[in-house]
Amino acid sequence: MTGAPDSYVWYPVASGSYSAKSGYAAASALSLQTLDQPAALVPVNWKKHVWNVECPPKLKLLIWQALHDALPTGVNLEKRGVANNSTCVHCGAPETTEHLFLHCPFASQAWDLAPLKNPFVSTSYGSFYSALEASTLDICLPPTGCRVNIFFWIVWSLWITRNQLLFESRHISVPETVTKALAGAREWSLAQLKPDNPSESQKERSLPLIPSMPQGTINCNTDAAWNPTSQQACLGWIFTPQESMPLLPFQGSQFQIHVQSALAAEALAVRAALSHAIHLGITSIWIRSDSLELVRAITSVTKPKNLHGILLDIEALSSSLVFCFFSFTPKESNGPADSIAKVSLCNMNSTWAWA
Repeated sequence: MTGAPDSYVWYPVASGSYSAKSGYAAASALSLQTLDQPAALVPVNWKKHVWNVECPPKLKLLIWQALHDALPTGVNLEKRGVANNSTCVHCGAPETTEHLFLHCPFASQAWDLAPLKNPFVSTSYGSFYSALEASTLDICLPPTGCRVNIFFWIVWSLWITRNQLLFESRHISVPETVTKALAGAREWSLAQLKPDNPSESQKERSLPLIPSMPQGTINCNTDAAWNPTSQQACLGWIFTPQESMPLLPFQGSQFQIHVQSALAAEALAVRAALSHAIHLGITSIWIRSDSLELVRAITSVTKPKNLHGILLDIEALSSSLVFCFFSFTPKESNGPADSIAKVSLCNMNSTWAWA
């Protein structure tokens, strides 16, 4: 609306800012589409089965390597010409990822000792990922005190046991391996502190502190009503004086089409309120919105790509004023603006309605 300049955005992430991590993820996704990858890698739900699992990052990394068949097992080392002996340190069979964690008699005994509600027969799974998927339904029986997925911890313990036997000649029994896995899982679970949900006052303190307002500053509350089916929105705002300003309050509303989200509707309401303020000759304004996400987007250096144009308009309009400040206000304190937005749903034929 204000002719703001174009900008480069990186679409794979919500912020629109490129990072090495997002670039690597995009390149990896592209390589999976173009290269002949093993079939087992294609259906992996990484977020559900690996990255969002409640466990330490080192366990997730081990599982990630196992799913990519990137662990330095005997067979993999022999393929790379690193070692001549590819046999399992426990039973002498060829050491693959599936053998080490599922099919080896040592691993099978460890899974049999795991205190699970339903027995986990590791030898019945042909791939590591199929066993990982099945483990999401497992429940640890009391009194172990483990509420997390024990699969990750047993795999980790089996890997540590294998390495200690291979490199340090330290033999650890099957019961001790399982006990260490359960103890580690219980200790980690107890160490996780779950903070309470922050109150609205705490959320407000995460935003910039309210500065001293110049004399004559106008308060402006904004809100929007959005229909996700039709992608139509009704925007509302109201100006109220602080003291000794009898000409106010003024209020305004606007009907908008092709609005992609509720957050975009809230941003459009702020933009419309600024336009109305400039039209009225207001030079100092304090804009308050009940969308905490929007206020953070306006005040942050990095702008979300889905609001890029609207936020640049807001920045251009606010820069033309002598004073402009944005802050969050709770929903219960934003009733008048909310009412204006909802009432304007009945007046969709009018593009602008200023009062």
